[in-house]
Amino acid sequence: MKKNQKKDPEEEEKKKRMRLRGELPKEEDEPEENWDPEPILACLYTQDGSGRFIITSQGLFSGYYYICDFNNLRPL
Repeated sequence: MKKNQKKDPEEEEKKKRMRLRGELPKEEDEPEENWDPEPILACLYTQDGSGRFIITSQGLFSGYYYICDFNNLRPL
């Protein structure tokens, strides 16, 4: 899971208990997962002159909306 994605409260509580028992490393020490890109499902350009657009994707990224900017490599 990417660090900026919403976390499941039950899963986080389970991980917290495992960390207290020493079965998992501290959250800060966990490496961030790098997922391969998925195909873009839809794209909507904003009409406010900001140069932003909204996309949706398939696979691991489905169910999320991503606000992007032509001047940035990653979603905002």
